[in-house]
Amino acid sequence: MFTGRPLTLRPRLCESPARVLALVSSHAQVGALINTYAAQEVLVSRIQWRHEIGSDEVDRNEYTDLSMSVFMKPGANGTILPARQSISAILLIGVHGMDSVVYGILHPEAAYPFNQGFLPEVPFIRIAKWPIVDGRIWTEWVIGNPPGKTIPHWKISLPRPKRKRVDPTEAVSVDE
Repeated sequence: MFTGRPLTLRPRLCESPARVLALVSSHAQVGALINTYAAQEVLVSRIQWRHEIGSDEVDRNEYTDLSMSVFMKPGANGTILPARQSISAILLIGVHGMDSVVYGILHPEAAYPFNQGFLPEVPFIRIAKWPIVDGRIWTEWVIGNPPGKTIPHWKISLPRPKRKRVDPTEAVSVDE
């Protein structure tokens, strides 16, 4: 889903409480880009499976490349460390014609934790057990198996200034 270079952010010199990054797309096929799978992929990176060639044993584990995770990175001796702690949460927002769909991702150890109670209807994915000690990453949704929060768009009208009617038969003087 989200591939390419890992996200690199410059720290800002501010002391605000929670810091939320919004990733917004209005792509024609945004439903294929922003969904529950994409939110999990941003948190832990793309899920992979392994199978040893020639082996009859089935490895039922899922693996991940933490160098592509937004909030975690591999540490020494197989440990998992927090990364980008200046970001408290990420909102994935898919903009459709008449509405937008929102998913949230919580940082497991943010410098300024985000209270998802501010957005109670938005589903957030998070690490279920932090810190990770055995190398197994468990994720959970704050709202179980969410379809995403759909927010309808409202039509707005800005007041227009009154226009003067110009009579095309009248001569217009031009100052030189």
